[in-house]
Amino acid sequence: MPVYYFSARFETEVEFADDVELIVRCDDGSTVFIDGEKVFEDKTLHSAMNFPLKVIEGGKPHKVEIEYFQAGGEAAIGLFYCEVVSDGLTEVYLPQGKWLDLFGGKVYEGGKTVGRKYGLKEMPLFVRLGALLPLAYEARNTKEQKWDKLVFDFYPDRNASDIGYLYEDDTESTAYKLGQFKKSGYEAYYRDEENAFVVKLHPSAGNFDGGKNFKERDITVKYHLLNGAPVRRVTVNGKDNAFTENGKDSGVFPLNTAHTAADGAVVITTFKTRTDGEYEVKFYI
Repeated sequence: MPVYYFSARFETEVEFADDVELIVRCDDGSTVFIDGEKVFEDKTLHSAMNFPLKVIEGGKPHKVEIEYFQAGGEAAIGLFYCEVVSDGLTEVYLPQGKWLDLFGGKVYEGGKTVGRKYGLKEMPLFVRLGALLPLAYEARNTKEQKWDKLVFDFYPDRNASDIGYLYEDDTESTAYKLGQFKKSGYEAYYRDEENAFVVKLHPSAGNFDGGKNFKERDITVKYHLLNGAPVRRVTVNGKDNAFTENGKDSGVFPLNTAHTAADGAVVITTFKTRTDGEYEVKFYI
């Protein structure tokens, strides 16, 4: 093998008496699968660093696969573990409704306190079922942020709905105090007579000056498959729209603009809009 610029793949099976957290130490790039699930992916070049992977259950074997890329400099790739310290559960009170644990993927009934243990890369983070959340793509600050591409993160439930609006201004001045801003309404609900979940995007109201007052947008709706029923058809304003289904990916952080989610499988559909238009998206199940 060459000293630099090579790839390698490692496979092993591990078993511990108690629950442990697996850790990969690598430089450059690596991708890790545990029991066939991708839990880590790094495509950057850097010195050797430790990355927590996942807490695995003790008392049974687990298959681990590591894909490694070595560029220049040192070559470092290793699999380690640390014991999980059991110091009690992290408890959270959830209001009335159904709530999705965005890391574990479990749905909880609200109106009570729930608790579980969290790994180093996890935290108590819940979304109420029925929620529709507009997400912008990553940016270092509001000056660099653009709103011409949005992802609407949808967590459908037959017995819950959501309504809200997206607020925008020039992000640089105080002109919003003089009424220079824009609101774009949205809502989501279940329509029983069609057996379909509906996402509505309403025309923008208001106006402001500057290059960030976009007239057109690329919209992605990210539909989380929470009810066990597959999506048969997606329409936008009555016309069929292409969609894809992507499986669970524990390696991504919740509330992201990627086309996967840590809580489970998702359906993705994308279309272009005008901010002065009305759009009705239906997910038939």
